[in-house]
Amino acid sequence: MKNSIVSILCLLTLLIGICSCASTPKIKKSVIEEREERMFWEINSPTGTKIYVLGSVHVGNEETAKIDPLVMEAFLTADCRYGELSLTDILSMEQYIMQVVADTLVLDEEGKNVPVYYFLTEEETAFLINLCKIYLDEEYSEEVFITLSLLPPWYWNNMLDSIATEIAGYNSSLGVDMVLYSRAMENNLEVLGLDTVESQIDVLTFGSLEDQIALLKLNIENLQQDDWDKNINDTLNYYLTNDKEGLTKVLTASDEITDLDQEYNDQFLVTLIDERNRLWADKFASMLQEENKTYFVFAGAAHWLYSPTVFELLEQDGLLKWK
Repeated sequence: MKNSIVSILCLLTLLIGICSCASTPKIKKSVIEEREERMFWEINSPTGTKIYVLGSVHVGNEETAKIDPLVMEAFLTADCRYGELSLTDILSMEQYIMQVVADTLVLDEEGKNVPVYYFLTEEETAFLINLCKIYLDEEYSEEVFITLSLLPPWYWNNMLDSIATEIAGYNSSLGVDMVLYSRAMENNLEVLGLDTVESQIDVLTFGSLEDQIALLKLNIENLQQDDWDKNINDTLNYYLTNDKEGLTKVLTASDEITDLDQEYNDQFLVTLIDERNRLWADKFASMLQEENKTYFVFAGAAHWLYSPTVFELLEQDGLLKWK
């Protein structure tokens, strides 16, 4: 009897081992390598699928607009292209934003529009007026400023970023993203989106009204500093020289908005980076299961450099390893 029990236990142990091996097959990982081209990576899947990844900057100059010929060839010949937003959404973004502006106007108890300068000091308001005069030049008038002042604080924050960017000598039309979207349109190519319009709007409108006003005051203060353009200049310089370590340091430093509470900063980074990177990593996982397809993905460099990056999440999921 004892021998029979031992035999049965041995048999069960063998069967369990066989079943375990059968039910948990070893997953072959995709391999990622860093290419010599600027902010460019290549992922090769065991299924024969390839994903090219280009880290982008959303604003730029004539230099950023010069995309390496090999990178551009990969973009044009890929079976499928992804940007942060689809080309369709990019072309409709202004319409989406105007609707959100209308929905988020600040109103008083009587339903009247509250101008942004209601929340600012005289000095802060004077700075905005002067900045608008410089930017709009001959198109500026007191009536124009009064109209602009009715826009919600979150829109002013994004508008200040755009104005400062142009005064610093950069333009969104020369950013890597818009260059690629333009080439796609010229060649009648489809670009799909990693994000939805809603997730992008969540980033633009992030925070409570109080948070947005605090950020606006901070932006006004920063733009009055002698080195107000240092961050964007450093970002573009590191990008152009393909200095990933330097660019990562700039990106890491940019989240230290000491005048706003840490909870706001942390949650903003979750919305800007963490949540989106998780969704993107899941999309990459699906792409890597496809057979013999070529993808080209372009999105802000932060998503590939700021931890947890999309690459790191794929590594954590056991789907990716570095060459």
